[in-house]
Amino acid sequence: MRWIRQLPVGCKPSTITIKLDPSGRCSVCLRVNDTRDLKLKPVTKQIGIDLGIKVRLVG
Repeated sequence: MRWIRQLPVGCKPSTITIKLDPSGRCSVCLRVNDTRDLKLKPVTKQIGIDLGIKVRLVG
């Protein structure tokens, strides 16, 4: 197994699961401990989305 891209500094895999499906293909699932602070900045802008619904169902 080889890494396609580098993990961020300070991140380490904690769990690696390898599965083999009936057709013989392997898949790998990684769980990574990430200690970085990735909080988003507060947003003050708002938008509206028109779904174009013409008929409303009432139960």
